[in-house]
Amino acid sequence: LLATSETLLAEEQGKIIDISEKRAEYDSRKRISLSVPGKVSAGTGYWQEDDYDTMVDFYADDIPDEKDYDTVAIVVGHSMEPKIKNGDFLFIKLKDQVDLNKIGIFQVDGENYVKKLKSDCLESLNKDYDNIPITADTDFRTIGEVVRPWEIVTEESVADILDELYKGEF
Repeated sequence: LLATSETLLAEEQGKIIDISEKRAEYDSRKRISLSVPGKVSAGTGYWQEDDYDTMVDFYADDIPDEKDYDTVAIVVGHSMEPKIKNGDFLFIKLKDQVDLNKIGIFQVDGENYVKKLKSDCLESLNKDYDNIPITADTDFRTIGEVVRPWEIVTEESVADILDELYKGEF
């Protein structure tokens, strides 16, 4: 029993991370400022503001290749959770058409949304939100396809990561 305990203790001690080493690692990562000229709704719709434009610092290794995206937008709302969260940044490839079952940016009746394209609707991943029907009368256009979301690190997201890593063992 003592040998097993010592083995388990040694394994757990090997998992300990020195926070000062991690901080130095993140501080040394190259940062790039990118323009974020728009907002998209993961909820009830968002009118694009012509004067909205902000600069955001991203770690260079978190940004897709320049050829893979054209613009960046911030998410406002919760309808695409858990995959895309309020405050996440989306790297978007501008295109007139998005394949079915892909997540894209769409304009419906003048409002911008991030949704999953289905044959008859724009799907919300969060079942607490309604899908948006697409009919012949809908003023609808595709703006682009989401290449990759970039999640803002929050206390909740860190807690979710830790819960996943340790499966609730602490």
